[in-house]
Amino acid sequence: GAEDYEGLPISDSTVPAEVKNATAEAGYREALNPGSLSPDFVSASLVKREKVGPLETEFAVSVGADAAGSVRPVISIIDEMIAPVLVARYTLPAVFTV
Repeated sequence: GAEDYEGLPISDSTVPAEVKNATAEAGYREALNPGSLSPDFVSASLVKREKVGPLETEFAVSVGADAAGSVRPVISIIDEMIAPVLVARYTLPAVFTV
């Protein structure tokens, strides 16, 4: 029952080109830099403030449940490649709120 962005049906036996291309891009990036798509995160190892001699720097640090999620990389090109099969379609009439 899946459809693409244009509302055309996607066959159960077909892997959409968008999925293939996004997977290839992710695989290529992971091959170049292993672990880059899912970096390790240890919240206890974050540095909030660091002082070296007379210089002191304070870093913006996420706190709480969202902190671990903020470490995941956002790779816009992969998001754009796969968007046509992930974007929800709405049939008109519809009400959109912003």
